[in-house]
Amino acid sequence: MGTVLVAAHDPSLREAVSAALSARGHEPVGAADAAAARRALLSLRPDALVLSTDLGLLELTDLLSLLEDEEPQVPVLFLATLEERWTPGAVPRRPGLDEVLVRPCAAHQVAHSLSRLLQKAEGDFLQMGGAHLHRPSRELRGAHGAVTLTATEAQLLEYLARRRGRAVPLAELLEQVWGFPPGEGPAGTVRAHIRNLRIKLRLASGSEVRVRTLHRHGYLLE
Repeated sequence: MGTVLVAAHDPSLREAVSAALSARGHEPVGAADAAAARRALLSLRPDALVLSTDLGLLELTDLLSLLEDEEPQVPVLFLATLEERWTPGAVPRRPGLDEVLVRPCAAHQVAHSLSRLLQKAEGDFLQMGGAHLHRPSRELRGAHGAVTLTATEAQLLEYLARRRGRAVPLAELLEQVWGFPPGEGPAGTVRAHIRNLRIKLRLASGSEVRVRTLHRHGYLLE
């Protein structure tokens, strides 16, 4: 999934966001101040950054300047107060690349917003070996043809594809794709969507891309 630099003075915010990102398959690296964030940015070359405005505007501006010099296409998700969100110049975001999320907010909202930001940065296509998904149209195309996925099927496929090679538990899908609280949600909903997704994958790619059920472990995209 990639490395995400999470920089915030508030340790509870930093730890909660890191845990939520880990649950989605990312590799979060925490930084308690701007100096630590600079070192991590230079040594790790992260795929995305989550920066809290509690680091300070000058520090954030310096970090963005360094990012522009080193990795100009890496997106940033800023966590800002409501006042900062609507005050011109309070958040040094780059239009069209970075996004702002108002804090306080739930850690899973941060993880969800970052996933969308990364998808936007990656472009319109999700590649999966013998097939690819065109995100805007939700068209799944492979050697055998093309089919259109529903919005939920596309989200489910994207989630599995980002964890390709790992079995994803049913409970995790209910929480991360459907948004149910941990331990809640109807298992039949996941099974029905997996069944429909398998049919469409077979129509588009034959046996090139498929979803396996691993008993007591979850679903694995191959």
